[in-house]
Amino acid sequence: MARPARVPSTLLAFATIVPVLAGIAWVSVHAVRMGSADSVVHDALRSMAVWSAKRTWPDLDQWLAVRNDLAHAARLAPGDPATRDTLGVLHVQRAGTPQFMDLAHEHFAAALMLRPSSPYSWASIAMARYGLGKTDRIFEAALVNAMRLGPSEAEVQATVADLGLAVWDEVAPATRTAIEQAIGAGMRRNPMEMLQISQRRGRLEPACRHLEGNRRITEPKWLNLCARREITS
Repeated sequence: MARPARVPSTLLAFATIVPVLAGIAWVSVHAVRMGSADSVVHDALRSMAVWSAKRTWPDLDQWLAVRNDLAHAARLAPGDPATRDTLGVLHVQRAGTPQFMDLAHEHFAAALMLRPSSPYSWASIAMARYGLGKTDRIFEAALVNAMRLGPSEAEVQATVADLGLAVWDEVAPATRTAIEQAIGAGMRRNPMEMLQISQRRGRLEPACRHLEGNRRITEPKWLNLCARREITS
């Protein structure tokens, strides 16, 4: 089922924190490995990192200058998925309208065709489709593939958990299994992060199931919240 095409405010807040910073870190490493148009990609990533850290949008001229440089790099190195991934992240950072998110989706899809084994690209596809209101079978497949290919990747876990909990009641059993896998892995890695994501999405139960015996949770707040969930469920 498709939601109305819009860019939710929760997605915009999320987009400036988890996938953008994760994308910047991963794309930067990948660009070094590929060696294609890496100078342009690195310059763009540095600018984008500053914008993300400040949580501000650049003015249009500055944004267009970075986009044009990346588009030129993509033409010079059409087989480099890092450049297309970076273009996708750039459009997410300015996703004030569905049109920008649609362009981000196009770039992520192009990167995925060049590198279908990337869990980050699959997670980015899911993020873009969510922003477009397309929580369909392709969106669910992207969540599943992201976890299948990157079960130990922190950013993938956070993205799948965040988006998955937003559509928890709508997804197929196989997709819910992938979401639960992301939550379980995240609870073992960084339980506070996963509890905060779950609370923000208004669905603590899947995270609470992993709370017992977790010695990294020391705040009584979470123990009490989860205990109340058990009583009322």
